[in-house]
Amino acid sequence: MGPADHRQLRTRRRPLARFLAAVVLTGIGSACSDRSHSAPAPASTLRSAIVAALDEWRRSADPATGVTVPAAAAAVVDDDGNVVAVASGSDDAGPVTAGSVFRLASVTKLVTAAIVVQLDQEGRLSLDDPIARWVAYPNGAAITIAMLLSHTSGIPNLSDDLDDRDWSPQELVDAIAARGTADFAPGSSWAYSNTGYVLLGLIVERVTGRSWPEEVRARIAHPLGLETMHVHGWEDGPAPVSGYDLRCVGSDGSSASEVDCIGRPSHADVVEASPDWKFAWSAGAVVASAPDVARFVYALFAGNLLDDAHRERMLTPLPVTVAYMHQAYARSGARQLVLGVGLGPWLLDVEGVGLAVGHAGSIPGFNNSALYYPELGFGAVVLNNLMPAGPDPYVPGAAAIGGAARSVLASE
Repeated sequence: MGPADHRQLRTRRRPLARFLAAVVLTGIGSACSDRSHSAPAPASTLRSAIVAALDEWRRSADPATGVTVPAAAAAVVDDDGNVVAVASGSDDAGPVTAGSVFRLASVTKLVTAAIVVQLDQEGRLSLDDPIARWVAYPNGAAITIAMLLSHTSGIPNLSDDLDDRDWSPQELVDAIAARGTADFAPGSSWAYSNTGYVLLGLIVERVTGRSWPEEVRARIAHPLGLETMHVHGWEDGPAPVSGYDLRCVGSDGSSASEVDCIGRPSHADVVEASPDWKFAWSAGAVVASAPDVARFVYALFAGNLLDDAHRERMLTPLPVTVAYMHQAYARSGARQLVLGVGLGPWLLDVEGVGLAVGHAGSIPGFNNSALYYPELGFGAVVLNNLMPAGPDPYVPGAAAIGGAARSVLASE
């Protein structure tokens, strides 16, 4: 990478700096360290730090259940796009490696958002289009594509009471639409909606005339050389590691899982199959290795997937999401982790590391985070194969791996 490339990368982080400054000025966030960087550390130094941090984190029992994570992989991408990846633990087939493939769950949403914003950049759709221009959905004339991306549409989330048959994306959307209710008026509040991201996949197909998995390959996987990235259930690719869910005996003597196991003797139980793995589709069905996710994170937040203007809009948190998060954390009394939501990425304040942009995700058997720290100049991905109980599993391992990377890569 030559000097011109360095200038380009630093230019492309300016929108991120403005984005972060805008949030900090609201008084809900705290500034990261400055943007100075130490001399590049040897990859071996970074690798040693991440190996130790990942292994210690994975082996530390969840205080809520006493269960340890069976296997995890982590990857850190530095200011120049160099990736260091490591792994710890095993699944039922043996030790995992740094290149092992995991189910990404809602980290998939960053992929979907990147494709949609690229289509706006190309003039093939507008983020401000009403979704009725592209798909049929109740009140679609009042719901914009940007609202789907930011979870401000009011469209209800995919429901747990849907049966386990092999739903198509359109059937899932139709099932939610048939219920005829909305969480709130479009644009007036915030509520997480996988349904909205399935709709985004359908919109991509209407605009491009190709399937959403084809667009993932053509726009993300192939250009970036991500050999492991593919969409589960819709195309072939390397098999993911085995995933595990928490299991315990509930208060009534029956089998319980996840939050119902908090404070109870628990164990990690392999997930043989889950319909969620396929019907999550453009909301959560992508699988990939940690280093490939790190390369994608770098390309999205510090590289050339988007131009500056579109990256800035994608990252700018909508005021309604900032207000919602501030009020929600104030009510709960918990430390505020999520500061706001943009058009796909979330703004997070990772304790002990700093402000990050990115996404996390959980799906039966898996729990992951993929973050970029723009003020520190690196990204960190942590993928693991246990659906935990909590108490706060949203960004598993992020503080441990991000903290280790910061100690090596960023000056104080």
